[in-house]
Amino acid sequence: MINFYKTILFFVSFYSILSAQAANELYVNGQAAAIPATSPTLYNNGALIYVNGDITIQDGLFVNTGTAEVELTGNWTNNQPGGNNKYQSTGTERFSGSADQSISGNMAGTSGNDNQFYNLYIKKSSATGEYVSLLSNTHINAAGTLNFESSNGIIRTQAASAGTSNITSTGNYIFYLYVQNPSTSAIIGHSTGSGASTKYIEGKLKRQVNAASTYYFPVGVNKNYLGGMNAFDIKFNSVPTATGILAYINGGTQNLVDPDVFADVAQVDNNPGSINYFSTCIGPPDGIYDWIKLTEKISHQWNLTPDLATSYDYDITVYPSSTLEGTASFYTVPCSPNYTIQYLARDGIPGGNLATYQPGAGFGNEIGYFVNPTGKTLPGQTGFSNFRLWGTTDANTALPVELIALYASPVNNQSINVHWETASEFNNAGFEVERSTDGIHFTAIGWVAGSGSKSGITSYDFTDNQNIQAGTIYYYRLKQVDIDTKYVYSKIVTTRIDIFNSIAVSELYPNPTNGLTQIDIISAKSNIVSLSIYDVLGKTIQTNNERVNAGLNTIRIETGHLPAGNYIIQLQSENDIYSKKLIKN
Repeated sequence: MINFYKTILFFVSFYSILSAQAANELYVNGQAAAIPATSPTLYNNGALIYVNGDITIQDGLFVNTGTAEVELTGNWTNNQPGGNNKYQSTGTERFSGSADQSISGNMAGTSGNDNQFYNLYIKKSSATGEYVSLLSNTHINAAGTLNFESSNGIIRTQAASAGTSNITSTGNYIFYLYVQNPSTSAIIGHSTGSGASTKYIEGKLKRQVNAASTYYFPVGVNKNYLGGMNAFDIKFNSVPTATGILAYINGGTQNLVDPDVFADVAQVDNNPGSINYFSTCIGPPDGIYDWIKLTEKISHQWNLTPDLATSYDYDITVYPSSTLEGTASFYTVPCSPNYTIQYLARDGIPGGNLATYQPGAGFGNEIGYFVNPTGKTLPGQTGFSNFRLWGTTDANTALPVELIALYASPVNNQSINVHWETASEFNNAGFEVERSTDGIHFTAIGWVAGSGSKSGITSYDFTDNQNIQAGTIYYYRLKQVDIDTKYVYSKIVTTRIDIFNSIAVSELYPNPTNGLTQIDIISAKSNIVSLSIYDVLGKTIQTNNERVNAGLNTIRIETGHLPAGNYIIQLQSENDIYSKKLIKN
């Protein structure tokens, strides 16, 4: 039987209009096929069942077919177990009215058209009462659609919103909405872009995919927090294995496997006396890797889980609201405006499976990921997991750290001084000084403690007086050791005790320059050195003599009067001549 509890049934033309005087409820409690497909009374192609209240399907067969529609302003409950007792639909189900509504019971059908919605319409014209809450997993037919057909409407996948602030809006919703139709247009009328307070899924959305196309996931949390919707899309670069992908956003606990990344972001200012943060850069990417330590992350992450754990080829783009994006700091390099230091990490890896993990040149033996800032798009991914945006502050960035000077020279024809300088240091425990007489087999001869992490020029000296033989060529190198015991070797320098080798000189710095450059000279004794400047044609621009003392000397060379161009700086002692190329800006 069909029991319309406290309901008066009116038939007008092809429409069946149910208006309840008391409970306002359509209550179906009858035998199988109690509403047969040929019945003209409760539905017909183009007919409408409108209930100004709840629909409860307790027993029997309830069929919605063809272009027929079932519309209600109250709650939907389907308590039928399946078999011959079921809700069956190839029509439209519309949730409307000014009050919040819910869906409960057995609406997770996967076969035929049983116990699932076919074309689910959300028709809410006001932000008041716009929620349709799922009290169980709810499916939409593999040939059906989800349509937000009015100006408002939110599907919430549990009874109440999760969290009361942007910190506790966890997004760990109990149930999900499953759109089984793999068409990219199976969801219609939803909000798009970054942030929205209506027309999205608050909680968990599952979408079926099977095409090399772009699938949009309009998911989010409570509309009053984090900007509400924080969507993303997946662009499959090849036809994926047909699967359902469950997605939602929550607080999560993603931590980076390693926070250090290396990318060519900007050009160093060539001033070893300054702190080489990104804010001090002087130009765009220059072909040299720079260092970034990711310390900032947004408060929530995107979680994606496929039904089939296989390999995929896809790009993912996230669309965080300004509120969510504002929960982290993303530094923008001033001299390279296309580089906002923002990385989308998958499962704790910046760049996902694209990133290369190895030591970074110029930063001791620090290990990190080699990947340019990815912004909000992560290309070429092969597996699904969780995704989170990470960034940094300017204080946690550094342009290349290089050993700006390393040379060895005799002292009083009795010992050898090894001198080196750093522009800045990162986690530097110290230097092991190694010596060789063949340039191949090295032996440690001493240790000099480092400065940890600091900026600015630091000078170091080590005196080798261990059985020095006149006329023997000695090879020296440094083994720079990090605090965590990682290490890297420097270049090799040579010298010997001999009256014909009286000075050692460094490279010019800064170079290029626009006014002043310097050069370091280590001399075995007090000496007079001739310093000359030549143009590229060999014409002498100026010559003057410089007095140097035994040990380290720094010679300042003023070039402000020189036109821009290339020059040769030549240093000549009583036994040696050294030439260095200078670039004047």
